[in-house]
Amino acid sequence: FPSHDTLANQVNNQPIFIIGGGPSAKSFDMQSIQDQQVIAVNHAMHFFKQPHHIIYYGDRSFENKQRDAIINHPSLYKFTKLNTHITNKTFELTGNNSGTQAIVLADYFNPSVINLIGFDMQVVDGQTHWHGRNFSKPIP
Repeated sequence: FPSHDTLANQVNNQPIFIIGGGPSAKSFDMQSIQDQQVIAVNHAMHFFKQPHHIIYYGDRSFENKQRDAIINHPSLYKFTKLNTHITNKTFELTGNNSGTQAIVLADYFNPSVINLIGFDMQVVDGQTHWHGRNFSKPIP
């Protein structure tokens, strides 16, 4: 894995996008930010497969069910707050969910602005997540 300083230098004073799990993420054009610095939270990693993209998760159940996808993901930057050997670094991040923890991680890299996509903070049309709640299968 590259050093964290390398990533911090890439993100420093640049915009960053964090893709959460809220239903509104379904209507966002993910292709429009493929060249940007992105933190893809949990299942959003399946839409962002460039080496410069950052993937983040904070749930052991997600890691257990998506282990192969995480290991084989082309990102050079994989983070979690869990003790694990398949990510760049374990961070002591505050927050009780992966989205909040990803915001804390983004702030660590000193971006010029943090753009939140899929952070709905409410149920939308009866849905809490754009991907449903089935974490056992990767999203194509």
